[in-house]
Amino acid sequence: MKMVMGVLVIIGMAGTAAAVGADTADGQYVFEQKCALCHGTVGTGTMMLARRLGKDHALLAQRTDLQPAYVEAVVRNGIGSMPAITRVELTDAQLAQLARFLARNNPDAAK
Repeated sequence: MKMVMGVLVIIGMAGTAAAVGADTADGQYVFEQKCALCHGTVGTGTMMLARRLGKDHALLAQRTDLQPAYVEAVVRNGIGSMPAITRVELTDAQLAQLARFLARNNPDAAK
C-alpha cells in the first residue's frame, strides 16, 4: 500500500509540474501575441517603463517583482499611457495565464 501511495504522489507531482509548465507556455504565448508589440524589447511600453521606473524594470517578461493581481488590475484598468484591455480583446482565462507568466520570476508571488 505504501508503494502505491508513493507512486501516486510522484505521478501527481509530475502532472502538476507539467500543468505549470504548460500554463507558463500559454501565458508566454498570450504575452507574445497580445503584449509584445508594446512591451517587447523595442516597444513603446518598454521605453516608457524604462523612463518611469528604470531599465531594470522596463522589460515585463524579465521582472521579478510582479504579482498576478497587479498585472490583472493594470491590464483591465490601464495605467499611464496604457489603455484598459477589455474582455473582448483578452479573455479572463488568457489574462490569468498572462498574469501567472509575468509573475513567474517573483518568488513571493502567490502561485
